[in-house]
Amino acid sequence: MKFDLLYELQMPKPHDARSEYRCVHEALEQIELADRLGFDTVWAVEHHFLQEFAHCSAPEVFLAAAAQRTKRIRIGHGVVLLPNRFNHPIRVAERVAMLDLVSGGRVEFGTGRSSQFEQAGFEVDVAQSREMWQEALEIIELADRLGFDTVWAVEHHFLQEFAHCSAPEVFLAAAAQRTKRIRIGHGVVLLPNRFNHPIRVAERVAMLDLVSGGRVEFGTGRSSQFEQAGFEVDVAQSREMWQEALEIIPRMWTEDPFEYQGRFVTVPPRSIVPRPLQQPHPPIWMAATSPASWEIGGRNGIGILGLTLFVSVPQLEKLVAAYREAVTHAKPVGKFVNDRVGAFTIVHVADTHDDAIANRGAEAAVNYLLYAFRVLGGFVDPSGRGMQRESAAHEIASTPYRDMIAKEYPIIVKMMKGACTFEDLDAEDMVIVGDVEHCIRKIERYRAAGLDHLICLMQADRIPHAKVMRSIELFGREIIPHFRG
Repeated sequence: MKFDLLYELQMPKPHDARSEYRCVHEALEQIELADRLGFDTVWAVEHHFLQEFAHCSAPEVFLAAAAQRTKRIRIGHGVVLLPNRFNHPIRVAERVAMLDLVSGGRVEFGTGRSSQFEQAGFEVDVAQSREMWQEALEIIELADRLGFDTVWAVEHHFLQEFAHCSAPEVFLAAAAQRTKRIRIGHGVVLLPNRFNHPIRVAERVAMLDLVSGGRVEFGTGRSSQFEQAGFEVDVAQSREMWQEALEIIPRMWTEDPFEYQGRFVTVPPRSIVPRPLQQPHPPIWMAATSPASWEIGGRNGIGILGLTLFVSVPQLEKLVAAYREAVTHAKPVGKFVNDRVGAFTIVHVADTHDDAIANRGAEAAVNYLLYAFRVLGGFVDPSGRGMQRESAAHEIASTPYRDMIAKEYPIIVKMMKGACTFEDLDAEDMVIVGDVEHCIRKIERYRAAGLDHLICLMQADRIPHAKVMRSIELFGREIIPHFRG
């Protein structure tokens, strides 16, 4: 006979964010004890709106945290609610797979339909490898010790060589249990409701904030047309879908009960639980891959997550200035304005400049640029091959928005001709690859352009894990102190 534990995170009233935090962490302590004592499986059931009965609306996040605090107990992700208004089947498959990876292959997958009360809230008709993820978690642990401020994980789908991070909330819950102080950047989360229902976003972000001890930064976005097509998102409406979700998610954290009737989503009066530990809610950000996005972010009173791979430093300075002007006229979607500006790029630091090149840092930068252009440009492959490294020339030729993007980003013109090199990117400071002094000089230009946060993509392309760890160590020990001195 097997012996299991079941969790629904029941919480009699009155309750608040602090009592929810205590409930979650007491449950995690209980699971650690059960693991040591020989219990076979811990199960967590997905429920919604049931204030005293169950606060376990994001069991995948809770279980990812439990997996990092245990060694042998099986992880029962069940039941997962399968009607597709609760969870798109693709998102279920991705989250279960990610949970299996971060738990070391311990997942049991349970399914169900839920109650009619919960179904009505969602407008449901009542009638690669474990090694890669373990390496990523090791990298985050090191970054936490060395003083990095935030770790970000981006939601992507279907991008075989580019990104396997289709369930970042699960991965970040695992990371939170292995770190102490680094902020947990859950961003970007894709807000068009065919990707993620706004209720599920609010629930998962809140649960992640609870298991991380109030460390979440909430980033939002819409994704590429290639990914949108896989979830049947209407590209023409994706901006409006994002805006509607962006406006109602903070209200779900601050209004009880929450009720809404909108263009894309209708929610009858329901209590959305749990609530985030940070009050009134975590800081909110948005991905900005076009100049217009920077001003939209400013008008919404949220932070910017930009990129420098297509953008020279003078261009970056103009974008920051446009954002700063827009944010002065903000009508914030949340309870406060987050006016911080971040941008990410490929970063690889080595003991010498030659080592950085030999470690494939330059190759990683060029490959990322090529792939990102195809994703952002709306590449569609009727043959169904998907995006493959060896098909880059065909994919660039098949990218419908390549000419429009080229007007905004001149480096694209060279890339379309097959003439873009690492030296081109390096000369414009679009990437940061080299020895410590070389990288410091580039970052100083970013700071002068008005950037608050530099987001470093270090586990990139085919850079070996040991070289990534060395890069993070050099950055943490020699570059971060330079800018905090």
